[in-house]
Amino acid sequence: MSLSKQTDYGTGHNFEEFIEELLNQNGIHANVVSYKQGDNGIDIIATFNRQIILIQCKNTGKPIDANIIKNFQASVYRFGEPILSIIVYNSEKLKNYNCPLTKSARLWWKAVCPEIQIASEKMIVTCIQKILQSEESELNFESLKLDSESEELSELEQEQLYSVEKSHSVKPTCYKSDDDFKFQIENLLSGNRILVNSFNSRKDKIDIIATFNRQIILIHLSNSSDVNTFKGLQTSVYRFGEGILSIIVQNSENFNNPSIKNERSYRKIKIITEKKIVNYIKNSLTKKNFKKTSHKKYGLSANAIERRDNDVWSCSKQISDKVSWICPECTYINNPLMPDCEMCSTARTAKNNFIEEINTINQLENQDYISTARPAKNRFIEEINTMNQLVNQDYSFLEPMVAKISKNKNLCLEQWDCPDCTLINESDVVMCIACGYIKDNSIK
Repeated sequence: MSLSKQTDYGTGHNFEEFIEELLNQNGIHANVVSYKQGDNGIDIIATFNRQIILIQCKNTGKPIDANIIKNFQASVYRFGEPILSIIVYNSEKLKNYNCPLTKSARLWWKAVCPEIQIASEKMIVTCIQKILQSEESELNFESLKLDSESEELSELEQEQLYSVEKSHSVKPTCYKSDDDFKFQIENLLSGNRILVNSFNSRKDKIDIIATFNRQIILIHLSNSSDVNTFKGLQTSVYRFGEGILSIIVQNSENFNNPSIKNERSYRKIKIITEKKIVNYIKNSLTKKNFKKTSHKKYGLSANAIERRDNDVWSCSKQISDKVSWICPECTYINNPLMPDCEMCSTARTAKNNFIEEINTINQLENQDYISTARPAKNRFIEEINTMNQLVNQDYSFLEPMVAKISKNKNLCLEQWDCPDCTLINESDVVMCIACGYIKDNSIK
């Protein structure tokens, strides 16, 4: 959506409606709400990528003072941390000021709550989309970082706030009024570390918006058996976006009413009694059910780099039997514990201290083949020598056989060096058995 040029919004309520429409048309589900438990500035609750966004709208002609930020900060902390919170101001009305905040407000904001975003109506959409970049992203405040002492203080305040955890055992009771029923549910949730905020929306039938594990919960309270009170609830839930946990808390005295159990139009909204609401929320919103991006950096550790840089050849047991070293002269792959090449007796040099892990299965198999074939060749040469002695004794009937054996002897004794891997191959081999080089006719 192209940003509207309209900036004279008149009253603050009109400005809220404009921001709500602006966000909804840009894929951010926004709902104007009326904060019942002390209006400290939360005008809009929005959701984007299943993340909560708390927005305060300021349509004022003067810079925002420190008290507004303090009250908004207190309201935001009741939802738990971290929650994306934004104060959006009318840029047209503050165009004559260098900063939308007063000096005292700016000092407080930088020192205590820099995670609260300050944005104009022209930048609020971009601000939300940049911070909540993906469904699994953590809140990314980029350069805005909390002071470590302030962050520790916030955690300490939260621990003090919930240090006395209430143990609730809900007993069957007949609540005097709807307000009494709502008060009991609020106490029940708050006592079990589920942050509660009561709302009386102009549009929605949402009675309580709660948060647990940074997940939003929409709750509608029903203290009667009249299913007509459910009408319009489905639409209200969908306005917050998909994937939001929504619950109808029904008075257990009326839960056995068949008209409630058979209400098919609200199957996507869980209907539950006040006795089971706490366990249901905690089981549904446990951390294992939601993926979070872990920012891991993969690379060589300091110990690995030190071992690589200071690696000196030794007969240590840490060297694996499958890791070998290559002779620089004949390229034969040697056992890691051998100080000299088994093929050409070349000493292992310093440059071979770096152990190479390569796929040497084929070459090792070929080398094993050559090693096992050599004894057979030696026996064959001995047989040839024996036959030559017989020839010298003038056994003429053996001359054809001796001639054939001599021919084979010459073939076996003639060898050629591979120009690529320098492996010595037999004369009758036209392709190097180590690297696959095809013998050139010029090689003898």
